[in-house]
Amino acid sequence: MTTSPRSQRWSEDEVRQLTTLAVRGVPEGEIARILGRTVAAVRTKAAHNRVTLVRDSTAGPERQPLPWERPHGS
Repeated sequence: MTTSPRSQRWSEDEVRQLTTLAVRGVPEGEIARILGRTVAAVRTKAAHNRVTLVRDSTAGPERQPLPWERPHGS
């Protein structure tokens, strides 16, 4: 039986780095590589912190915008 490694908690420094990179327009896949995280982990942490990410063109299917990312009246 194979178990997956236990996920690592995000440090304050990693969250700051995620935010800084996202604001600079670095694609989510590159952010994941820099932080040593999966794209899914980066997306989850960004959503939790209301940080908008730039999608990689090869990162998979497009996700629906989160409520705070939708234009008003939608």
